Amino acid sequence: MPPTRRLILPLLPILASVLVAGCEDEPSGPEAFIVAAEAEAALALALDLPTLPGLVARALEAGSGDPLALAEARALWVEAEAAGDPEAADALRGAAYDRAAPVLAAGLDPEELAAMFTRLERWSRAAERVIDGRAFPEVGVALAEGRSLLARARAAAASGDAVAALREALAAADRLATTTPGGVALRLIRQVEVRLDRLGDTHGEGEAVTPAADELTYARARRLLRGAREALGRGDHVLAIRRAYYARQLLSER
Repeated sequence: MPPTRRLILPLLPILASVLVAGCEDEPSGPEAFIVAAEAEAALALALDLPTLPGLVARALEAGSGDPLALAEARALWVEAEAAGDPEAADALRGAAYDRAAPVLAAGLDPEELAAMFTRLERWSRAAERVIDGRAFPEVGVALAEGRSLLARARAAAASGDAVAALREALAAADRLATTTPGGVALRLIRQVEVRLDRLGDTHGEGEAVTPAADELTYARARRLLRGAREALGRGDHVLAIRRAYYARQLLSER
C-alpha cells in the first residue's frame, strides 16, 4: 500500500465540528461538519484530480500533441470558470473537452487512463466520507453526477473509444472538483453573493433595501463574506467554508 494511502485511511473518518475562532459574527454550535485541516492536507497530497488544465500543462511541457488545440481548449475552460451563467459555462466546458480530448487521448496509454479513473474514484469515495451531506446537500448531487460521468468514461474505455473515455473523465474531474474543500468554499461564497445581489446590497454598496431590523443581520453576512473570500484567497479552505456557511445561514433565515 503506498505511503500516502496509508496516511489517508486513518484520517478519512475525521469530521471536525466547526469552532468559534475569535470572530464575533460567527455563532456557536453550527450544523455544518467539514473536513479537518489535517485530513484536507493529506487528501490534497494524493488525490490531485486530473482536470483539463493540469493535463494540458503536462502535455505542453512534454511537447505532446497540437499545442494550438491544447491552448484553445485551456482558454475555453478558463472562460467557462469565469462565466456567470451556468448554462454558458457548461457549453464552454463541453467545447473545451471536445477540443482537448482527441489531442490528449492520442498521447495517453490505457494504463494512464486507468490511473485517472482510479484517482477520480478514490476522491469520490473519500469526499463522500468526510463531507457531511446534510450540511451541504449540493455536494451529494455533485458526487453522484461525478460518479455517473466516471461510469460512462469506464464504459467508453471498455468499448475501445479512448477519446470519449477521456472526455467523460475530464467532465467527471470538473464535477468532482466542486466537492473538494476549495470547491465547496467557492460554491458557498457564490451562493452568498447571489443572495446579497438579490437584496440589492452586494458587498455593502448602494442603498439598503432591507428593513431596518434586518440591517445588522445583512451587515454580519457581508463581513462574513469578506472574511470567507480572504480565507479562500490564502488557501484556508476550512475557515472559508465556515464563514461562508454562516453567512448563508444568516441570509436563509430572512
